[in-house]
Amino acid sequence: MWHTLVLFSLALLAITAPASSSNHAQATVLAKPALVEIGPQPAVNRLLNLPSLEFPLTIEPRCAAGARIESLVISIADTQRRYVAADFAASGPLESTLLLPERQIGPLAIGQFCAAERLDPDPQRSLQIHDVFTASVSLRCSSDFGQTISFETLALDVSLSCKSAADEQSDAAAEMADIARDAGDSDRQDD
Repeated sequence: MWHTLVLFSLALLAITAPASSSNHAQATVLAKPALVEIGPQPAVNRLLNLPSLEFPLTIEPRCAAGARIESLVISIADTQRRYVAADFAASGPLESTLLLPERQIGPLAIGQFCAAERLDPDPQRSLQIHDVFTASVSLRCSSDFGQTISFETLALDVSLSCKSAADEQSDAAAEMADIARDAGDSDRQDD
């Protein structure tokens, strides 16, 4: 009797054991945080309107043994980035970027981060916010037996850095110098 129970348990374990990585499709996508540099914010401003964000990606899709990549699609909000088999022709992972336009991004709560009125002698200069967005990843593979599609999610982080008031003034001065130089160049072209 106990032999039957042991054999049944082993059979059940074999049925429910996960397939090896060569028997199914998998898209490994690594995303670095989008970097945003902001100036001092009013202490009452707890929401930040983000600019367009660029997420550096490392993509490495794998199809089951005997199958080939047809396409890989990464979607977030109304943004979609599609890759085809030719994009993965080179050996090794594909380095790419995903650009999320400003119009598709809602305000981000930042609390007292980079508050102009903070009295701390050494204010917090950077802040990484995890899982701000979630992207969907779909990998389509095909073989002589048909097509398969695997789906995964990808968490996207945002890394904020706070410029000091002195940095802001330096940037403004550099911008004014660029404008003056451009105006001088245009005057010389008119002569």
